[in-house]
Amino acid sequence: MKIAITQPNFIPWLGYFDLLDSIDLWISLDNVQMVKRSFIVRNKIKAVGSDPKWLTVSLKKANQSILINQTELDEKDWHIDAINKIKSYYSTAPFYKKYISVVEEILSPKEKLLSVYNQRTVMDLAQLIGISVEIKTASSLIPLLEGNPEDKIMSLCEILKPTEFYNFEKGIDIGLYSGENFAKHQIQLFKQNYQHPVYTQADPEFSPYLSILDLLFNMGENSLEVIRKGRNWVKVN
Repeated sequence: MKIAITQPNFIPWLGYFDLLDSIDLWISLDNVQMVKRSFIVRNKIKAVGSDPKWLTVSLKKANQSILINQTELDEKDWHIDAINKIKSYYSTAPFYKKYISVVEEILSPKEKLLSVYNQRTVMDLAQLIGISVEIKTASSLIPLLEGNPEDKIMSLCEILKPTEFYNFEKGIDIGLYSGENFAKHQIQLFKQNYQHPVYTQADPEFSPYLSILDLLFNMGENSLEVIRKGRNWVKVN
């Protein structure tokens, strides 16, 4: 079984969806510390003729040590401003009319908790572009994770018994995860070295690393094909 264990991010970039498209099971790492000003709460979109801008989730105030799955969305209609910004930025995009209603429905919060909201929106967007992957939450497997980052991952792997583990490049390159340790548990470790594809945007100068929404509104039903063009996994052990 191929798995990945990642934090549930807000309307993620292409490489995040390439990860989901490469595995059988996604474990949403919802019971680790919340990090403000991270991709858990924001991502970039781009209007014609301007630099990329942040689209951000509005949260209730909380203490610094709160976990992701304890973090609550603001009760105010923050999403209306977010959706209006999306409409303003992408109103002239080729697939805007086809997808804006469904995107508006997906991004309209039906949940109180950030983790549940992000998990649902990621899965809804994945399904919209043609990705099928199973999801579990880390908190449903181990309510309280302990140890360093690799200890936490390995404790989840001991339950799930995967044969292959897929992870973003940074976590492996900075030494959070060891190929040798995964090998001891008979798990093949792969790191993502995503080669960001260039696709048609309104501006002549291409802007990479934007939210999946930019790809969807510009490329429509070809989005998954574009995502897969950047696929590049490196076996670590």
